[in-house]
Parts: sequence; structure tokens; C-alpha cells
Amino acid sequence: MFGKNIKIKWNRYLEKMAKTNEKLYGNQRLDCCGMNKKPQSSDTGGPKDGR
Repeated sequence: MFGKNIKIKWNRYLEKMAKTNEKLYGNQRLDCCGMNKKPQSSDTGGPKDGR
């Protein structure tokens, strides 16, 4: 009984979060371009000559 209550509340929380995200971002796929962020590169900023 107790576990079922938690599951119901968790599902409600997820549904509310999904609705909020849909209002904010629409149905588009969320990625760095859509959210105006620069993609992170694997470049560590070290020397470019391979040393």
C-alpha cells in the first residue's frame, strides 16, 4: 500500500514536470542549439602542436 502511494505521487510529479517543460520548450527536441548554449567540445585547451 505504501509503495503504491509513492508510485502514484511520483507519476503525478513526472506528469506535472512534462507539462511544464512542454509549455516552456514546446514539443521540440531539447539540445544545446535549441537552448542557446554552445556545444561542449572535447578540446581541453592544451597546446595545439601535440606536445
